Amino acid sequence: MDWLRRHPWFAAWLAVVPMGVLRAGTIAENDTLWQIKTGLLELDSRGLLTTDPFAWTTAGQPWIQNSWGYNVLDGLAYRAGGLAAVSLLGLTVFLAMVWAMLCLARTLGATPTPTAMLILLLAPLFLPLVNARPHLVDQVAVLAAVLLLRGLPDHPRRHLSVLAVLCVIWANVHPATPTSFPLFSWKPSASTLGGPSNLVQQA
Repeated sequence: MDWLRRHPWFAAWLAVVPMGVLRAGTIAENDTLWQIKTGLLELDSRGLLTTDPFAWTTAGQPWIQNSWGYNVLDGLAYRAGGLAAVSLLGLTVFLAMVWAMLCLARTLGATPTPTAMLILLLAPLFLPLVNARPHLVDQVAVLAAVLLLRGLPDHPRRHLSVLAVLCVIWANVHPATPTSFPLFSWKPSASTLGGPSNLVQQA
């Protein structure tokens, strides 16, 4: 208990863990099943599927996957421990998202207990996210990108390097990366204009 008192943000994260665990056992998305199968096929062939192997109306037609990296992770998890391991993968990504939320709240000056209470209060809104789906990676990536952008003025070279790596991973796991470009461009633009306080003064 003393250790948790010295690390209140970790304690706040632990408060959310049971909520995620209770939800993780529910695989409510049909997409999860074909994503697992796709990952297994790609692991067996050691290559990406380029034609649709499932839909009878488009069988053999060109197929561009939007989440091949996560499909492979699903396939690996399924081989390791069946659907339970797939659920555990989704839970792990969800808890990483919660940790990123708490880290961002900390940088914005929030305190652990109210932040954890707010997350628990809003739980009904984002509990459906706890699923073995690649969109969870987008949530983690967006939060990580915001954290990196906030630290960009202090460590520009290091944070830009990490952002580049983040984009490469993100684009291969679930390519919602183009949606992040406005986010990435906001920080330099705000810095060029002198920040929000200068905009208020100019107005």
